[in-house]
Parts: sequence; C-alpha cells; structure tokens
Amino acid sequence: MAKKNQIEDRKPVLRDAMLYYYLEFESEVLTGEDIKKLLSYADLDKVPDRVILLNDIYSENLDWNQLSNAKIARLISMFIDRKDVQFILDKVNLKEKKFKIREIIWCIARMPELTENTFGIDLKKLTKKDAYTLLSLGHDYFIDRIDISRYRFNPTEIYKIVRSYLFDRPIMEKVKSNTLEGFHVSQVLINTGRDNLDLIKLEKLTPSHWVEVLGKRKFLFDLCDFSKFLEEDVIFAIKLVSIFPDYQPAHNFILKKKDTIGDKGWGMLLELFPTKYIDHCDYGSLYEGTWVKVVDKHPELLSYRAKVVKKAPELPII
Repeated sequence: MAKKNQIEDRKPVLRDAMLYYYLEFESEVLTGEDIKKLLSYADLDKVPDRVILLNDIYSENLDWNQLSNAKIARLISMFIDRKDVQFILDKVNLKEKKFKIREIIWCIARMPELTENTFGIDLKKLTKKDAYTLLSLGHDYFIDRIDISRYRFNPTEIYKIVRSYLFDRPIMEKVKSNTLEGFHVSQVLINTGRDNLDLIKLEKLTPSHWVEVLGKRKFLFDLCDFSKFLEEDVIFAIKLVSIFPDYQPAHNFILKKKDTIGDKGWGMLLELFPTKYIDHCDYGSLYEGTWVKVVDKHPELLSYRAKVVKKAPELPII
C-alpha cells in the first residue's frame, strides 16, 4: 500500500517531467495544436526562456498574460537584443501588469523609452530608491524627466549617479556634489581634472587619496595640501616622493620620521633613492625578501647585506 501511495505521489512530478521534456527537446515532432495543448497544461514560468525565444511556434501560441512579471521582463530584454521587441509588446498589456522598477531594470537599461509609455511608470511619483536606480543607469532620458531636487541622496548615491553620467558637469550641478566624501572627490579629480573644483571640497581628501590622484594626474600637484601628510603615517610621504622625486619637503619629513619607517617604506626608498638614504636606513627592519629586491636593482648595495638581520615571519602550517 505504501509503495502504491509513493507511485501516486510521484505522478505529478513524472507528468511534469514528460511535459517539459517534450516542450524543450521534442518540439520538432509536435504540431502547432500539440504545442498549444501542452502549453495549456504547463506552468509557463517553468518553460525555459531560451525555448520561448528561439521557437516561434511557442511564442505565437502561449498566453503571454499568464507569465510572471519577472519572466516577461527577461523575455522583453532578450527580444530587445534580437531587435524585434515590438512582437512581445503586441502580445501583452504591460501597463495592467503593474511592474516594479526592479523587475524591468534590464529592459529599460536597454530601451529607457519603454519606461512610461509601455510599462506605465510615472517618473513624477518615484520613490527615492527607484529614482536612484533609474538615475544610476546614466541615460539622458531619465535625467531630463526626473526632478532630482525632490530627493535627498546620500554621498555614495550621488557619486554613483554622477559616475554613471561620466562626471558630466551639468549633472554634478543638479546634485549636491559638495557633500561627496574623500574617495568620491578623488575620482572626480582623476576623471575631470580642474573642471569641477568649485563643486567639490578638496579638504575631504586624505594623503591616501592624494597619492592615488597624483599618481594619475600629476598636473594637480599644486592643489595638494602637504600639511596633511605631516599628520599621517610617513609611508604616504614616501609614496609622494615616488611620484615627485624632487619634492624636498617630503624628503625632509621622511628623514625626520625615519625611526618610524618599516620594511615596506625602506624598501621603496632604497629602490628609488639608494644614495640618498643608504646611510639613514634601519637595515634591521628590512626583511630578506625586500632586501633581495633592492640589491637586484642596485647591486652596489650588496656590501650592506650583513646588516639585514630580520627574517620574514613564517606562515603557520595548516
């Protein structure tokens, strides 16, 4: 009796397995009427997207209005890529489906003009989250239709919006760019140079940010406030002289703080300025691996080998 019940319990599973097998792999032996009949029994959301996309008989005979919003949105994206999206738009009343932005994001990322007329999204009544999502796509369609002044975006959201529009100045003027934090400001400088200095706050930049900026945009050096380096770890001053070798204030600070320099800092200094720092280096702080790199570049320092006494810590055996 128990075995019979197990068989009965498995019948729906077996039936579905056969159904979806024929729909996916045996469509060439089925007539249009056969397919229409099988589709009437199927959970259409379980029919693979690619099967519907690649088989015109399926797409012609299934009831599009029975598909979930998520599946319709995925298929629309695929039909957009195939350049025949109008086919699916004629099959289903999308406005009645009441789509959410997150469901159609990949569709409108490809064709933003579908947002209002096709999906029925009112761009004047967006939540902050939806407004941010759409603006992050970087389409002129949305920046021209969404009233940014209605929303209070945080610095990270503002940065992602302006980055989506390639830091375009008119876009930066529409959002509160002066609230951007250090990393955001550094990316604005790297991407736009001096063009938007009046829209950002350079005081938000730390020495770490300046090193990144100047490593890519040396011409901005005159904007850098070196006094900030005097308040941070000397490694940032070392990185600065790796970009501007002749900047003496940084060298003076490095020598003043030489007792705080570790393996990484001395390795950089000896590789870049061997004669300048050869007599100041704390060789006892150098790991052998770092020293090997230094003498590989400057063999003349090999005689200082005996002073290198620090070994790299051994990794635990796992």
